[in-house]
Amino acid sequence: MVMTMRSVVGLLLICGATPKPFPSSVVALPTFGLGNDHRDHRDVPQQRQEEEQRGRASGGGTASAPSTGASPSGGEEDNTSPHAQVRDEETSVLSLTATNDYPDIAWSPWAHLAEPHRATVLRADSEVGNPDNDVFLWTLPNENGASVQGREIEFTFTEPGRKDIMLTQTVTSTGERHTLHTYIMVKYVRREIRTLHSSDRVAFFDALETLYRLPTSEGVQQFGADYKGIDYFVQLHLDGAGVKDCDHWHDDAGIMTHHVGFTLQFEQAMQLVDPSVTIPYWEYSIEATEDLDSYGDSMVFDDDWFGEFSPSNDFHTMTKGRWAFLRVQRDAWDSVHNPYGLLRSPWNVDDTPFITRHNTTSSMTATDMVSCSVYSSCFASSSLSVMNACLNGETHGPVHILTGGEWHAAEEDFIQKVGYYESVPLVTKFLWRKGYLSIPDKCEIGESCQTSCPSELYESRGMTPYDVLMDVHALMWTSHTSSSLVYSSRKDKFEVKGHEDDEPFQRAYFKKMLNSFCNPGYACRVYCVSRSDKTPKTPRGVQRNLRGLQKQRAVGEMFTSAAPYDPVFWVVHPTADRLLAWRRMLGRQGVEGWDFDETWGYTHTSVVGETGTVCNWDDVVPGSGDMPTCITGICGGHNEDDLLPFTVKVKGENVQLTNAEWMDLMYPTNEDLPYVYDEFKWDHCSEDGCSFGT
Repeated sequence: MVMTMRSVVGLLLICGATPKPFPSSVVALPTFGLGNDHRDHRDVPQQRQEEEQRGRASGGGTASAPSTGASPSGGEEDNTSPHAQVRDEETSVLSLTATNDYPDIAWSPWAHLAEPHRATVLRADSEVGNPDNDVFLWTLPNENGASVQGREIEFTFTEPGRKDIMLTQTVTSTGERHTLHTYIMVKYVRREIRTLHSSDRVAFFDALETLYRLPTSEGVQQFGADYKGIDYFVQLHLDGAGVKDCDHWHDDAGIMTHHVGFTLQFEQAMQLVDPSVTIPYWEYSIEATEDLDSYGDSMVFDDDWFGEFSPSNDFHTMTKGRWAFLRVQRDAWDSVHNPYGLLRSPWNVDDTPFITRHNTTSSMTATDMVSCSVYSSCFASSSLSVMNACLNGETHGPVHILTGGEWHAAEEDFIQKVGYYESVPLVTKFLWRKGYLSIPDKCEIGESCQTSCPSELYESRGMTPYDVLMDVHALMWTSHTSSSLVYSSRKDKFEVKGHEDDEPFQRAYFKKMLNSFCNPGYACRVYCVSRSDKTPKTPRGVQRNLRGLQKQRAVGEMFTSAAPYDPVFWVVHPTADRLLAWRRMLGRQGVEGWDFDETWGYTHTSVVGETGTVCNWDDVVPGSGDMPTCITGICGGHNEDDLLPFTVKVKGENVQLTNAEWMDLMYPTNEDLPYVYDEFKWDHCSEDGCSFGT
């Protein structure tokens, strides 16, 4: 997950401002092939434009063959004979439409679009003969040479990609034949989850639940070697974000490429279960416009959708609906794990064997829901570097924090009074990475598991709690939200407001603050669980897993590096993908006022969670008390040419791509990208005067 909260103060808020101009005419949308430099293909024509041009040149109609030997993606050559088709006047009299039971994709650069495993209605039209009485023959060479007769037919494509079509009309009154050579683009379409037909939404949730309930070892027997269950994806995410040196997936330039690719890999695993499904997106800025108190009031968290937003039982786990008692993998000692051997972030010392959620941190609402203003401000970014940072932070981080939450924090009253409740898990993680936070190697389920920052670790280096807090940026981050901390430029230090000259008070204050980050909270014996009125009623065989669990500080999955364990994780990142896709399109089209510099990078600021630090643990002997060597640098995985740690299928082949190659692939008009988004509109933000270039 994105472990960063960013202040929106100082961001350019364009809601209510005069929208930047957008041309009324259709703008050519370039398409790019996998691995090709987009700057070499800015002028490649689109199928829709080609058909219109050939139709005008030949006296009407809409012929659909490309006008050059290269495919619109700039990739392999098209083996059809486009020039002969242009010269053939017969093609000008025929046209076709392709529809299904959803609205057309209005922004699509392709004249004809279909979806895999969804029935497509193909209808022919002609300017000659009597179309209702004439004979039409459809030939689909890429679909095993299928031939179907009829003016209007229904056909189901099975794979994404460009599919050739030959349409032939035989005029019954004269015997004349007219032929059209064209193609249809087949892509999965990602839609907002609330706009899905009920049957499609159920199919999505059914496939999603299969990946959560069916382990990889069993799934490969049923669905093939490429099947992967949820534990695989959580392990992969933890391997990148839950390790000691740095975060290889978040807080730098690779944030979007990692999550776009990761989501596509998960989507393709779902499609082994049901090839008709695709991952929808959750446009969570809608909730902020509906005067809801929290995301929990949204239908998205109905029991049959993503389940209870903030379970009120002692263990903060869902107990009803399709996601009741989702298990966390146990005995995960060979993977990144917590002290109980659970597949969790190491610093999350929670022994609950189920997925957890909570809507507060330290009993406070840590942040607001994502608003249209925040979204629009990020969209106004003039460079990829700046937009990467806000996509990492304020545009989707609040969803993780508000869904994951934290409870039973140590020094909770102090945290609330000072006002840094959203920072605690983020600082705790950085203390661990820098070697100050000590976590037990192994704890038994039901026994207290304490983490701490042993004073001898820092005192032996001549450091005080204040020095430690400064070293992990905690005071700088906390000062963003706390009015009790002030920075004295004269003394070059942070001080407690009103106690500037009281050194004993300040020493106690900073020691208490450090303890709030280092101590996992309070624990209690078994009886405190058994006496609780909020112990969840569980199915037979599950209750024994809850007996003896400790009440100690815990963090919900969505607020940790094990965030993929929460099913809602998968509909969050396509929302950011869609926003970036449209921003890149406006920039490449040269729309006035919407220039966009796609130079690889990330704009770092002093926000909570962004450290810009890489720690080397190679020479640290476990248990020695030695500290890692930490430097300012870029974490591996965030450089433009770094290879991402997973594969996806592109044109039927498993490929592993670099960040640069992912940026090429995920451009929305790339023919090799298996999916498109249904629309690039944010109509719900219009009342706020927010402009998204539309």
